[in-house]
Amino acid sequence: MRCTDGSCPSRRRSATDRGGLTSAAGILLAGGASRRFGRDKLREPIDGEPLFWRPLRALRACDEVVIVVAPDAAEPDLPGDMSRARFVRDDAPFGGPLVGCHTGLRSVSEAIAVVVAGDMPGLRPEIVALLRRRLQESGASALVLSDGERARPLPLALQVAPALRAAERLLSTAERRLRALVEALDAVVLGAEEWGAADPTGDWRRDVDVPGDV
Repeated sequence: MRCTDGSCPSRRRSATDRGGLTSAAGILLAGGASRRFGRDKLREPIDGEPLFWRPLRALRACDEVVIVVAPDAAEPDLPGDMSRARFVRDDAPFGGPLVGCHTGLRSVSEAIAVVVAGDMPGLRPEIVALLRRRLQESGASALVLSDGERARPLPLALQVAPALRAAERLLSTAERRLRALVEALDAVVLGAEEWGAADPTGDWRRDVDVPGDV
């Protein structure tokens, strides 16, 4: 489904930067329970820094950045080059990625957003830039990447207004899968022939579920 009705809320900004790109928000999902990991995996050190700093820095080219955390979670320290990022909180704890995405979408002022997970240490700024650019060029409501076998729901580029409407419809039916939002928006899928130039080794596909993944 494509966003063609121009019905974005008035608070959504559509300014373009000097490169001709529509302003974009970055949303980092960090509200999970880390049950399989056994402890807070987003604070797990990699090369002396918390794991979540890596995907957070991949969002540094976005015009605003929000980090979605659980209602009672302590706010972790941020790297100095991402101190402008702000925290927003889910209404209920551990509701799943669709809930976190909805929280993030409600909190941003830009017309488009790139959504990433806090456990994606291989994510590069070049992949975020590719998603942002191709979403604008395609006119699609959503855009994802294929790992060679199937489309993955994260990282995800979205037109905020239609994504909010679709997320609210899905949540009203007790749906909690982010993949359901991708399917509802009929997302455009980019294969390796497109993302390979931005990430030749495909590191964006790496995520952390258990300690052995670090």
